[in-house]
Amino acid sequence: MPDFMILYDLEDEHLLRRFGGALMMEWASLPSELRSTLLARAALMFDRQQCADLEAELERFVGRFAARGSQTNPPGSDRPRDTS
Repeated sequence: MPDFMILYDLEDEHLLRRFGGALMMEWASLPSELRSTLLARAALMFDRQQCADLEAELERFVGRFAARGSQTNPPGSDRPRDTS
């Protein structure tokens, strides 16, 4: 069982996603030590969705996001950006 768990109501999950998105928009400006700490903590967080190699998946996610920059969806868009 992971060491960290944030307890929230299901209807608040969208707020957690928004905080995560805001964090990713600022990722490049964070000190490298803080980025390392955040990745390590994210790998220890409990989530309903399980991953075989969570640390590697987190690293790939951050790398993909960094590679395309902090591009955002158009105002009013409620869907993730299509990356295909």
